[in-house]
Amino acid sequence: MTVGVQDVTITEGDAIPTFTLTYSGWKNSDTEATAFTTKPTATTTATATSTAGTYEITVSGGIAKNYELSYTKGTLTILKKEEPEPTGLVDLSKDMFHVWDGCTATSKVADEDGGGAYNVGETLSSGDVVYGDAYVNYTRYADLTGYNTLLITGTPGMELRVLMNRLEVGNGGGDGNGGAWTELNPVIGTDGTAVVDLSGYEFMHLNAIKLGWNSPEGIIGSLKVSKEIIEQPVTVTANNLTMAYGDNVPALTYKSEGAELNGTPKLSTTATKASDVGTYPIKVEAGTVKNTKATYVDGTLTIIKASLTVGVQDVTITEGDAIPTFTLTYSGWKNSDTEATAFTTKPTATTTATATSTAGTYEITVSGGIAKNYELSYTKGTLTILKKEEPEQPKLAGDANGDGTVNVFDVTAMVNYILGSPNDGFVFEAADVNGDGIVNVFDVTKVVNIILGVDDSEAKTRKAEGQSGTDKLYIEDFEMEPGEEKEVTILLDNPGAEYRDLQFDLYLPEGITVVQDEDEEFMVDTGSRCTKKHTIGFSYTDGHYVCMLYSTAKTPLSSNSGDILTITLKADDNVAPGAKTGSFRNVSLSKTDATGPTYDEFSFGFTVKGEVDAIEDVDAEAAPANKKIFRNGEIIIIRDGKEYDTNGKPVQ
Repeated sequence: MTVGVQDVTITEGDAIPTFTLTYSGWKNSDTEATAFTTKPTATTTATATSTAGTYEITVSGGIAKNYELSYTKGTLTILKKEEPEPTGLVDLSKDMFHVWDGCTATSKVADEDGGGAYNVGETLSSGDVVYGDAYVNYTRYADLTGYNTLLITGTPGMELRVLMNRLEVGNGGGDGNGGAWTELNPVIGTDGTAVVDLSGYEFMHLNAIKLGWNSPEGIIGSLKVSKEIIEQPVTVTANNLTMAYGDNVPALTYKSEGAELNGTPKLSTTATKASDVGTYPIKVEAGTVKNTKATYVDGTLTIIKASLTVGVQDVTITEGDAIPTFTLTYSGWKNSDTEATAFTTKPTATTTATATSTAGTYEITVSGGIAKNYELSYTKGTLTILKKEEPEQPKLAGDANGDGTVNVFDVTAMVNYILGSPNDGFVFEAADVNGDGIVNVFDVTKVVNIILGVDDSEAKTRKAEGQSGTDKLYIEDFEMEPGEEKEVTILLDNPGAEYRDLQFDLYLPEGITVVQDEDEEFMVDTGSRCTKKHTIGFSYTDGHYVCMLYSTAKTPLSSNSGDILTITLKADDNVAPGAKTGSFRNVSLSKTDATGPTYDEFSFGFTVKGEVDAIEDVDAEAAPANKKIFRNGEIIIIRDGKEYDTNGKPVQ
């Protein structure tokens, strides 16, 4: 089916009518009412204010279940609105073109009397009337007394030269009565007319009418004057303006097109510097304008967003600190706006840094803001995380590995340093125990003395923190008699690792001691597993013995089991016979890299032989001094009026 539209003709200023559709191709007695689910519509770009001309009428949008639709266009013709001709018009065409004797034509002219055409340069005779394409000098004067308007018709775009005077003057350009000529240059408009206001003028002289003088060639059609004022239309349009939010409203301006505007229009807008972003009308009204054919066209004031820069203050924190809440900064506020009033969504400042981030600089990025009246731009800040300065801890004398204690591991670390193979974490200041600026054997000796308790340095020695590994430090069972000195062997089984140095505390039962020689040196010696570089440190303190075995070379103890020390023990003369128990406590085994396990305790047993010279069940006060008694099947030793068990421990 083809859907078209009827052509329509209207006049300028008429409302656009409703268009009538046409159809070609109906089937089965269908109609517009029955065939369409959506009827087609006819539209045009023309409006009630459109000027004369032709405009397309376009058809579209129809939906019909049973028809494939095609469309044809129509034509809307808008005719020029004919203004009513003023009353009292007097045609001066022939009179004004009456040529004085002796005037010449500079272009081909026509003679109304039928005498033929004059050629360029020929002299015209009195009484000839000139029409057409002519340049005529000094045409006749016209008495315009009582007339207000000159209406000229002719070719659109043609410019004329009209001389006006308040007084009658002789022909030619002179003013014999002291009057002054006024030269006007009306232009024939697009409607084919030009209007000259004659108010105050009594005489007119069309001088040098040149068709094409600064304009296209053309023909003058008529010259008419009227006692009425023929007012031409004028359009006053408010100029469209743009301002940023918060700025002062700019000066409102206008432009006029058409007749000369007599007066000043009134311009106004509802927008102020506090108005939100958007469009606001600029209304134009008559004001003091006297033109009766004035048309007023409103304009638009567009308020655009103001620029607002959002930044963030730089922040400095220290490693481990929580990331703070960042403070935003703003540049470009208008109208006393604030963060609380301007944003529908506030910007946020974020950083990739966290509370666990290391020292350095990190960007603080701002984003996400939405403000009705502001165009946002963002600048970045900097989060500086400073290195956390740990408080300077006083160096513990002898703590060469920096673990907070002084023990055999520190001796190993010091020896490694001296031998040119320092361990990671070696603390020179702590290893330089004597403060002479170097670490050498003197410092090792001093640390050994600290461990053995024979140095007054304020050092801490580490106790074992729990058993680990499969190592075993022990003495095999042996027997000895009261008063006897006996050399025994200390053995170490270490199947899982190689050790170079070791340290332990030796606890012996009451009445059993380590023998000292004539130089009061304890009789302790290295065993078969030791190298020539191994050194023994041995002392007695706080009721027990402290022993260190360390090497001044890198070579560890040989093999993984066997004797490491020999030690000479002595049983007091009056020690009680029987089974005894000793122990190695706080045992530390150090590898070459100054690491290794620690153990709480290894126990060992032995027997003191001999008869028990005992008194059955007597109190300590009643028993002879330094005697043994039986009480409830157990041996009790009386010494200085106090009771002890066979291991020398007081009986509770």
